[in-house]
Amino acid sequence: MLPPVAKVVSSESGEKCADPAPFASVLYQRIFVVFFLSFILFHLFDDILYSLDHIPVNIAGWGTANQSTSLQNMHGHYALDGLSYTCTHTALQSDPWWKLDLLKSYISRVVITNRIDCCPERINGVEIRIGHSLENNGNNNPIFAVISRIPAGVSSTYICNNMEGQYVNLFIPGYSKHLTLCEVPVYGEGRKCQ
Repeated sequence: MLPPVAKVVSSESGEKCADPAPFASVLYQRIFVVFFLSFILFHLFDDILYSLDHIPVNIAGWGTANQSTSLQNMHGHYALDGLSYTCTHTALQSDPWWKLDLLKSYISRVVITNRIDCCPERINGVEIRIGHSLENNGNNNPIFAVISRIPAGVSSTYICNNMEGQYVNLFIPGYSKHLTLCEVPVYGEGRKCQ
């Protein structure tokens, strides 16, 4: 857009000079456009940043994991290392469990990856429990989900139902059981999930 042509006016002394009004008008229009665009961009980025703040992230790595027993140095932290080929493994025992201490979090989903090399049926019947209690090593917290079956090497996602808790437990009730997990990312937002 071209600036308007200045109108020539005469001053009291008879000198001819340009009327400043059109230039001031253009200046005010440009200032308005800059402020308007700044306002729009501020609110657009504010909405984007608010949305990014609510993206669930894998919070499992922020916590500490342990389990009821360990077979051949296959400790609980292997479920948090990001490698689906390293696994946890309890010894043969009654009621084996794996526990993740997150301090305090709102859980949006839990993903369980089963082992690929053998024994995929060992995950069948595992209870996912989430809560704040350490009673019975956290295995008395409310049940979030029960795993019926996960094929070998497959990851299954369990969606949150407004669960809040410090502890995420995987517990398999029964006699003569092994608990093996290859990866357990836990996603949360730091606030209650919607």
